[in-house]
Amino acid sequence: LQIKSELLIQMDGVKKSSYQEERVLVLAATNLPWALDGALRRRFEKRIYIPLPDCQAREDFFTRECHNQVEIEHFTQEDFHSFALATEGLSCADIDICIRSVLMEPLNVLMEAEYFILLEDGRFQPTTTRGEGIRMTYLDFTDESLLCLPPVTLQDFHKVIAHSRPSVAMEEQ
Repeated sequence: LQIKSELLIQMDGVKKSSYQEERVLVLAATNLPWALDGALRRRFEKRIYIPLPDCQAREDFFTRECHNQVEIEHFTQEDFHSFALATEGLSCADIDICIRSVLMEPLNVLMEAEYFILLEDGRFQPTTTRGEGIRMTYLDFTDESLLCLPPVTLQDFHKVIAHSRPSVAMEEQ
């Protein structure tokens, strides 16, 4: 309450400043404008509503954000389009969280794996197929250079997207 009162006082002070040469721009952003105090909302003269991204914007976001990630650069434009279709109602911030979660999936597979396959280069890759490979856990490896993370798959993306929840409710859009 004290912080809110001080903020309102300071904003009034900026508006009533006697220095005409000094201009101050106060810019604020929120996902929950209806949760702001009415007195604070009234002090902002201009309000700009930025809607959630449409399908093309989400596809462009997936393309741009995944392009520089070595682990997921092998996906096609059709894959990104399918991700965009599946993320209706998500903001770009929500999609960014999805992408970061997808990048963690190989590590999750590694930590949960009970079986590892010996690769041609002498490294071990975890497998989710029970009984395939050598039974061990990642804790059995003393040299981490012997481990090879599995690649990110389409299933990883679909799994993460299926469990994603939008930060903005449908009735608030």
